[in-house]
Amino acid sequence: MFRVYHSNQLDVLKSLLAHLIQLSPLQPALAAETILVQSPGMAQWLKQALAQDLGVAANITFPLPSSFIWQMFHQVLPEVPQENPYTKPAMLWRLMQLLPQCMDDVLFAPLAGYLAEDHDGRRCYQLCQRIADLFDQYLVYRPDWIVDWESGGAQGAETQLWQPVLWRKLVALTEQQASHLHRVNLFSSFINTLKAGKPKAVLPQRLFVFGISSLPPHYLEALMALGEHCEVHLLLTNPCRYYWGDLQEENQINQRVLNKLLAQRREQWQQAEQHKPLLPETDWQQLFSDEGEQQGNPLLVSLGKQGRDYLSLLAEISAAEIDAFAEINGDSLLHLLQQDLLELQDGTRLRPKRPISASDRSLVLHGCHSPLREVEVLHDQLLQRFAADPTLTPKEVVVMVADINRYGPYVQAVFGNATGERYIPFSISDRSATQENPLLQSFLTLLSLPDQRCTATELLELLAVPALLKRFGLAEADLTTLRRWAMESGVRWGLESGDGERFELPPRERHTWSFGLERMLLGFASGNETLFADVAPYTAIEGQNAVKLGQLARFIAQVMALRDELETARPITEWQNLVDRLLLDFYLPQEQLEEDDAAALNLIRSTLQSWQQRLSQMQYQEPLPLTVFHDHLQSELNAVRGGQQFLAGRVNFCTLMPMRAIPFRLVCLLGMNDGLYPRSMPPLGFDLMADQPRKGDRSRREDDRYLFLEALLAAQQQLYISYVAHSAIDNRDLMPSVLVTELVEYCQRAFLLPEDEEKAETEQETALHQHLLTGHPLVPYDRRYFSPTVPPATADLFSYAAEWLPALTPTGQAGFFDARLSLPEELQGKPEIELADWLRFFRNPVAGFFRRRLRVQFVEREAALEETEPFWLDKLQQYQLRERLLRYQRLDVDQAVWQARLLAEGMLPDGEFGRLALQADAKNLAPLAAALQTWPLATAQRETFHLDFAGWQLLGSVGEVYAGQLVRHRVSKLKASWLVAIWLEHLALSAAGKLTQPTRLLALDNGKLGEWLLAVLSADAAREQLLLWWQAFTEGMQRPLCLPVNTAWQWLEKATTESGCLGDDAQQLQAREAAQKTYTGDGTFVSGEGQDTYLARCFPELSSEYWEEIEEWAVQLLLPLRQHLQEAEA
Repeated sequence: MFRVYHSNQLDVLKSLLAHLIQLSPLQPALAAETILVQSPGMAQWLKQALAQDLGVAANITFPLPSSFIWQMFHQVLPEVPQENPYTKPAMLWRLMQLLPQCMDDVLFAPLAGYLAEDHDGRRCYQLCQRIADLFDQYLVYRPDWIVDWESGGAQGAETQLWQPVLWRKLVALTEQQASHLHRVNLFSSFINTLKAGKPKAVLPQRLFVFGISSLPPHYLEALMALGEHCEVHLLLTNPCRYYWGDLQEENQINQRVLNKLLAQRREQWQQAEQHKPLLPETDWQQLFSDEGEQQGNPLLVSLGKQGRDYLSLLAEISAAEIDAFAEINGDSLLHLLQQDLLELQDGTRLRPKRPISASDRSLVLHGCHSPLREVEVLHDQLLQRFAADPTLTPKEVVVMVADINRYGPYVQAVFGNATGERYIPFSISDRSATQENPLLQSFLTLLSLPDQRCTATELLELLAVPALLKRFGLAEADLTTLRRWAMESGVRWGLESGDGERFELPPRERHTWSFGLERMLLGFASGNETLFADVAPYTAIEGQNAVKLGQLARFIAQVMALRDELETARPITEWQNLVDRLLLDFYLPQEQLEEDDAAALNLIRSTLQSWQQRLSQMQYQEPLPLTVFHDHLQSELNAVRGGQQFLAGRVNFCTLMPMRAIPFRLVCLLGMNDGLYPRSMPPLGFDLMADQPRKGDRSRREDDRYLFLEALLAAQQQLYISYVAHSAIDNRDLMPSVLVTELVEYCQRAFLLPEDEEKAETEQETALHQHLLTGHPLVPYDRRYFSPTVPPATADLFSYAAEWLPALTPTGQAGFFDARLSLPEELQGKPEIELADWLRFFRNPVAGFFRRRLRVQFVEREAALEETEPFWLDKLQQYQLRERLLRYQRLDVDQAVWQARLLAEGMLPDGEFGRLALQADAKNLAPLAAALQTWPLATAQRETFHLDFAGWQLLGSVGEVYAGQLVRHRVSKLKASWLVAIWLEHLALSAAGKLTQPTRLLALDNGKLGEWLLAVLSADAAREQLLLWWQAFTEGMQRPLCLPVNTAWQWLEKATTESGCLGDDAQQLQAREAAQKTYTGDGTFVSGEGQDTYLARCFPELSSEYWEEIEEWAVQLLLPLRQHLQEAEA
């Protein structure tokens, strides 16, 4: 018995299935039910649903159709092996044996040209993969071709004659190694055997085929034959209660009609005396309704080709059919759409348009700026729905995306980091094991070492994998130290100097791991900076850090040894041995690993073992290049899915895949963008099926269209669609998927909002589109999300992320620091103040308040490791280099010595470019070096002082004082923070009576030397100025002092006249505008002082109140400096 059940709801089919099982239990009682399904997710849902209906669901097998059919072949027919010798993996490796032997055949000339430059075997492997996939498709969808090819013909392959030849060679080799039997030559034998009588084999008593949306014709024939000996129930989801297998797309119908019209018109021209109708009446009836309009639902026509072809195949077989369609109540837009599909009704033809409620949110669209924003918006939308409907639970929500590996990290970041009431239980299905387990990713990275640049970032990220890190005796906290060592020792990329040749680059002397490790090891061993064999020691490593250095050196040595081993092609058994050694060398023993990591190692070993057995059965002993070994092993590991958590009682995130359209109250589709969905896979140039399509052929694009239709039908209450509507870079509009566009256009033409009934049709369509689509801002902390007057239940834009609220507090309402602290204990009594502390504090008074008073230090973001050798120096590096060069010149160090030293450190470009850069800098420094010869370093003195004030004391020492004159130099232009430090030193020495000559300042700006003088102050005048700085210091220790030094100096320069006095109010206002740019920067290349972490925390914007404070401190502290600073005469 073969019976087909049609229903528009999977729940109804499930109930039918449960009823049939309950109505007629199998005998004996322990006999297993067999239910064919299309995916493990469907099997999981069906188990749970049957257990709920029957009380218990046990002893049920859920095979996939292809494996079940082969199992039946094996049981019914003699000599059929238990495993199919014509699986894609089996054909792949036999083709790898055969294809290189065919290159001399003239028929294979196109392939020979492609493989001529295949130096590493990768092209041959990829080509064999594609051919194996094509042959597998031919076995299913073109059995007549296979029969003809095996008899010596070339049916369908007239343009690719090499394919029948290669197939015959493949059959001959397979017959020699395993069996000549495959699905095509077994189908007829299987069907004939079943028709001849009851076979000796044990067949299932009953077979259910549940919810499979499409089966190849031969599979249907085999199931029909089985139906003569056992019950076969095919339960099929069908969106329409009427037969729609002959619906055609409008352009197809019009083309057919046009061809008939033209043919008859030509015939009338030739036989003018005959009078025939241009189109038969039957065609008019099929094409048009009584009103002369085309019939059929446009969505069903556009999205349902796969289901339409399947229905057409089912119509060609004689089988009992039972309709079990459920009525749909048109109480919402979503249900009206489903009702139109059920009734084969074109809602766009109905007039007047049907109104929908303004509160109807059964179908919604959300446009965002990125996949991350899609997930953030979804999180808030789900929270709102759970709050509005207490009966809605997480397990009744499914979120489907085109590529779960792309969206998985965003889901984990948004849903995984939500806490408290914002936490939503969730699970992610369908991710590959390599995406879920860092150990597998690190293993594949190790296998690909010969193709990698081995940058500092790549190898340190590899080392960061916990199982690998612990294997080398390191802890996570050590990685920061290792990063700093790699950066400062000059490691950029490459393991050794010859690595450049791998990428067609010249050999490099420096910036490799070998170069950096030599510096580290020599620095620890020698403890000094003396150059040794052209290696500059890196001296920052000492004490117990030697253990970390040793482990790092061991890791790099093992990486180098492994890379050398990987470059040799070897048979699979030797690869297996090499992988075993790799796992032992780089990872902890299995018993010491976490459960997930231990499972990952087991997966690697078991995958290799099964691959080795498969190749042994095929007698494949050819050496495998690394590229082939790596690519195939990666594909095998990617095929393994991680923890399958589908239907685990939480919000389900999964891939849009066949039969994943299980009924849920809320169905969400993410990533519905044009070009991304439906997914497009261009056919191969030698794909014969693409050139000669037939009804029932599978197509990724048509599959995705039908999946979208199934998702529309699976949504019981709400359908949520999201896509990237705007570019995050320039905000340009991006198009949604054509499927979304078709759905929206259907809604616009079929429905309207009640208040728009009197409007023009274009206005109705625009209003409905605005009702369906919600556009979202670029960032989650946009003010529009946090409107206090509109509750989330009615607002279009809302957010549950309360952590953004402080950032949205208007300036002035809640400043960072409102209260004034008392004077710290350390400054009470008669404290002793070190001048060095003042110099650090007044460089940035706000940072000084945080560090010294609050004991808070903001951690700066780690700079990314450079991955290319230096070609130039940034401003800071150039400043540091010039300081060192100047010091070498002042100490009369030989040029050859300091040049060798600086080049050996790896900070400069390689080779001659580095030498030229050094020479250019040394030349630019010549004016400053010549000027400083007046003050040799050997004659410099350090003056100490101890100044006693009423209530406090200032003490310290100042270096580079030459016979009563303080001399300071700078290898770049003057900077206010530098001037402040010199001014404080100048005041302290003047107050102590240590200066007899003006302080001299020398600065080199773009090769031009400038000199300035600070006149000696009397002791009383200096003490008076120091008292003002003491007052500022005590104030700055009780609250953040609004004194951005460079901004204040810029204001002062613009606000003072040539005589050194403050200008009028207009001049001061203009000065404030100029200084504002110093604080904020220009927004592109020049950063502002206000971007400092500490200043930004306290003074993100400078209000008029803050400007008044800046100007007050500038006049009190900096104006005397400005008045005493005079440019020296040439």
